[in-house]
Formats: sequence, structure tokens, C-alpha cells
Amino acid sequence: RQTTRQTLAEHEAELVKAIARKAGMAANLSFSWNETIEANSIYDSVATDYETTTEQSEVQTGKLYGLARCFIDVLGKITQ
Repeated sequence: RQTTRQTLAEHEAELVKAIARKAGMAANLSFSWNETIEANSIYDSVATDYETTTEQSEVQTGKLYGLARCFIDVLGKITQ
């Protein structure tokens, strides 16, 4: 919803700081809203504009979970 996008945009600086603390790197966030896009339709789409490779990269699971945790923690604070 537009109100959710606005709330996230208002707290962008807080999210960026939390991500920078946790990940040790800068973050750049942007938020948008489009009333014609249904969230469930994202799962049915197939992206064809990306390069495929047979190489496997090591996923830094701890960092990914840490970033997700930062996001959830900030969302928890701003929605109380």
C-alpha cells in the first residue's frame, strides 16, 4: 500500500544505518508502490534479462540472515 511505502521511505535513514552496522557496508534503498502489481504475480513471472552462469558462488548465509534481521527489527520498531 502507499502508506507502507511512505512509512518505509520516512525511515530509510534508520534502515540504512542498521544495515551498515550489521553488514559493514553502505546501503542504498528506495521504495515504490504500484497499484497495478499484485504481489503474488511476482512468483509467476520469469525473468529473462539476466545472465546465467554455471559457476556457483558461496552464499554468505549469516550476512543475509543478519540483514533480514535488521530489516525486521527496524520494521518492528516503526510499526509499534
